[in-house]
Parts: sequence; C-alpha cells; structure tokens
Amino acid sequence: LVARVADAAGNVAESRRTFAVVVEPGAAPSLSASGAPASGVAPLDVALEASASAGGEVLRWEWDFGDGSCEATNDVWIHSGKSKCRDLGPVAGHVYETPGTYTATLVAQHGGQVSTRQVQITVDDPDAVFAGGNTVCISRGGDFSDPNGVCDNAQQVTSTSGFTSLLNAHFGPGARVLFRRGETWAANGDFTFSGGGDAIVGAYGTGPKPVITTGGFRMFKFGANNDGLRVMDLDVQGNDDPDDGSLFYTSSSGQGRNALALRVDMRNMAKPILLGVNGGPNPLTGYMNNGFAIVDSTSISRSHASGNNDFFGGGERLLFMGNDFGDADGTEHTLRFQYAKGAVISHNAIGRRKPQKKHVIKLHNIFDSSPCSEEIMLADNRIDAGGAGNAVDLGPQNDTSVDECVRLVRVERNHVVMSGSTSHRQIAVRGGENLIANNILDLSGHNPSVRPFGILLGKRSGGQKQAAANNRVFNNTCYTSDSGLGAKCVEFSGSGVNSVAMNNLMYAPKLVAGDAPAIVNNGSGNTSADNVDVAGNPFVTSSPKFVGDFKLGAGAGALIDQGTAPSSTLSSDFSSQPNSRVSGSGIDIGAHEDRGAASNLPEAPILLPN
Repeated sequence: LVARVADAAGNVAESRRTFAVVVEPGAAPSLSASGAPASGVAPLDVALEASASAGGEVLRWEWDFGDGSCEATNDVWIHSGKSKCRDLGPVAGHVYETPGTYTATLVAQHGGQVSTRQVQITVDDPDAVFAGGNTVCISRGGDFSDPNGVCDNAQQVTSTSGFTSLLNAHFGPGARVLFRRGETWAANGDFTFSGGGDAIVGAYGTGPKPVITTGGFRMFKFGANNDGLRVMDLDVQGNDDPDDGSLFYTSSSGQGRNALALRVDMRNMAKPILLGVNGGPNPLTGYMNNGFAIVDSTSISRSHASGNNDFFGGGERLLFMGNDFGDADGTEHTLRFQYAKGAVISHNAIGRRKPQKKHVIKLHNIFDSSPCSEEIMLADNRIDAGGAGNAVDLGPQNDTSVDECVRLVRVERNHVVMSGSTSHRQIAVRGGENLIANNILDLSGHNPSVRPFGILLGKRSGGQKQAAANNRVFNNTCYTSDSGLGAKCVEFSGSGVNSVAMNNLMYAPKLVAGDAPAIVNNGSGNTSADNVDVAGNPFVTSSPKFVGDFKLGAGAGALIDQGTAPSSTLSSDFSSQPNSRVSGSGIDIGAHEDRGAASNLPEAPILLPN
C-alpha cells in the first residue's frame, strides 16, 4: 500500500505499503498474503505477511490461522489471555504443532469493502520425517519409555557423556535427538549447527523438562548455510557467567535462518538470545538472520553484567511471542533489537520483576538511515518498566546517533505499568510514521521526582536528524494513582510534528483537574481532537490494576461515543475482538469501548515485580 504523506510545507513523499500512516482516499487496493516457510515438519513456525498495492488505506487486518487443533482446545496466550488461533495486524505468526494441511485466511477491510486472501500451509509429521534411525533417544539410565512410543523404533543411546558431545555424535540436519525428561546433562563446549534441513532437539517421556547445564557455552552457534533448527521443551541453566552463555548465537561468521525455540526455559545466562547483526552483513548486501522464532519461552535471572540483554540483535521475519523475559537486575535492556524488519513482538510478559537500567524494549537500527527498522507489530504485551527510564523506546540508541531510522511500527493493545524509582516514560517515539493505539498505560509507581509521561514524541536532544513526524496516537488510556507530580498522557515535544492525537484519556484521581493533561502539544503541524482528562472516576473500579478494570463504567457517560473517528478507524479496541470499535453510535475515548461490568475481556493479571 503506497501512502502519500504531506509535510507542513506541502511536500509529498511516499510511505511503505501495509503500515501506511496518512493516505488519500482511493480505489480498493489489490491485496496479497504470504507465509514463510509455507511447509516443513512440525512444530512449524510461520511468519505471515499481508501487502497491498496503491489505493485506499487498509483499516483492518485479521488473520485466522485455520488451525483446528488450536480451536479445539481454545488455546490462548498465557500472558495476554488472547487467542493463539487468530491475530490482528499486517504481520502475524503462528506455530503449527499438529501435522496436516492448513489454510490461513486474511480478512482485510479497506473503506467499505472487505477482501479475503488465503495461504496454504503444509505441516509434515515428525514421526514420519524422522522415522527409524533418524530419531535418537538418549537416557542416562537407559529408560526409553514414552506414552507415545516415540522411542520404540528409534536409536536408543544410554550415555552420561556431555550434551555437546552427544549432539556432535548424533545430531544434524535430518535428525531428531530427544533427551529423557527428568534427567540432566552438562554442555561441554559450543555446538555449531550447520547445513540445511529440518532438525529437532527436544524431550521424550514424562515429568519435568530435561535440564541442560551450559556453563558459559553457546548452546547452538550457527554456521554457514544453516536452516531448519528447532529446539523445544528444554530447561537450560547457565552458571551465572557474567560474560557468556547463550541458547542461540549468531555473528558475522554465521547468520541463521528458520530457527525455533519453543517452550525453552533459560536461566542464569548472560545473553540468552544473541542474534548478532553488528559487524555482520547488511541486509541490502549480504546474508541476514531470517525467520527466527522465540515462542512460549522464558528468560529468568539473567546474569547482570554490563552489556547483557535477554534478547540482543535482530534480523528479518522475527517472531517473539508468548514469552516471559526480564526478571534480572540488568544493566542493559530486556529486549534490544539492533535491526528488525517484519517482526512480531506480541503476547509477552516483558521486564516484569526487577529493574532494567536502560529500557525494557529498545528498537533501533545500526544500519543508520538505510534500510530502516520497519514493519513491526509490538502488540498485546504486558510490560513492566521496572527501573527503566523508558518502557519502550523507538529510535536512535543515543544522542550522537544521527538517524538510525525506525518507522512503521504499530504499538497496539499493550498494558504498560511503572514500578521503580527511575521510571518516568512509558513509550518514547523518536521516529516517524508509527501507530500508537489502544494501549493501557498505568503511570502509578513512577519516579517521584520526575513528571511521568505516557507517550512522548520527539527526537533525541543530540544530532538526530529524524523528527518524530507523521505519527498517529489514538485511543490510549493513561492513569496514575499518585498524588505527587502530575502526569502527561501524550506530549509532542518541539520535534514532535505533523502528527495526529485523538481520543486519548487521562485520569489522575489525586490531582486537581488540568494538572494531569491528556495532551501537551509543543510541536508544530499536529492535529489533536477529543483528548480528555477527567476528574471523576471513569472506570468500572476505583483502583484499576488489571486490564478489565480500565473498562468504562457508570461515570464515563461523557466519554462514550464522543470520540472523533480518525481517517483510519481501528476496528478493535484493547480486547482484540474484531469490529469491537465502534460499538455504538461513535468511537469511545480511551482504550476500551464501553462494555460495562459484564465484559468478556480476558482478566489474566499482570505479574507485578516481587
């Protein structure tokens, strides 16, 4: 979808297709949808992408993954309470664990029209792909019993050798190596995965996950031309080495493709996921990490030396979904994306127990102005700022980085809380053409000496070239229970320009009216409408904490159906229910449409710091 974006002087530039910000009305766009990889052995992680030709802006992107097994069990993400069987956005991801042929369906709304596109996904049976000697079951005590009989016709190896030695002896493309649940192995070196072809390291039997103690080793280091690694159902434990220890490791000498970590617990490791792009090939000129997925995994008690992050690096077609990352007293970020294109960062609990010294989520771009980090969904997460200055920071990594282009990021339906003596900004937007919508931002517990911000738009104070321009900020709910310094829900700094803010809500019960504004506009060329700060409680509870507590209640009459419908009306409110916005005669102020006390919204509580 090509969008024509005009600045204050009337100059027109073109924006990228599916994540367009401002558009001229036009004919219905021609839509397409794709999935990669479209075939492979289960578990198969598929990154889905929609695109559109020139025309009117697409207002709704809704995916149904066509996974009957998911539907049958009503499978939901544990941290957002939302369905794993479908999702919203131009890019999405799903893990197919049951063999079969699936049809993922995209529904796209543009203007008054609705179009559908389909993607066929073929998932092969691992018992067939890895039949006979292609599966190796390993037990320290010689127990190869399994309720599914997976080891009956496999190679059966009884060994107390080191984990790395066993992989070197038995594992590679075309192999499945399974370790006995309830047993422990020690890594005795880095393992380099090279070559192309499906391969699985996992578990068999019943009981707790196999424990792999890593020392300071890199569990899976990627070599040249590697493709198809799946690591699942392991408990990987480091030795708190302050400088090393990773589950996945890539560098300029080995970038990876199509690798999955599924239900892997990582603890006491310095850099649990390190997908290095710094010093590696530029995506325009060489090989780049592509198709990595980290799903339903944990990183806890990360070694807290300088420079350590739970996730560091980047690539293209990244899926980071359903994870619990960030309870370490870290000196760096929980997630630091040096470069990302076509990424999905959704349904996670991030940075939720102990303070980070920088940001919880840092998204920048070490390739400077080209290519940009772009086309990213950051949605449906529970984010705790801890002691971080910013919970989410989009843009250059420091004041001397002049560009580091980050754009076309959709920050939607996140629940962000503050809890730390230095927390004072929840979402900082340093770049342009982004959407910040339907988020719940709880500013309670902020730094008591600094006025907190819900959303701040403006470039850094140094030499950054890129202004925070052409952004959309719609229907966010801000709240603080504190009686100290006032709060700001949305602020455009002097370099926050040519953007739109509509229907944002600020409620601060212990502050006088006007001391906690919904909108502060110090920029130029911005448009704002129906941003409301209220003195009386608009919510269903007087002390909101969980996401459902922020629904509009009996005192919200002046907020219901009173919003301005933006040119790109969003079809969903915080609930992710399709077409939940608009529910009445108009759009409501804040992140929730009026649903009353009987709402069916998921009530999974945010996990607050210990």
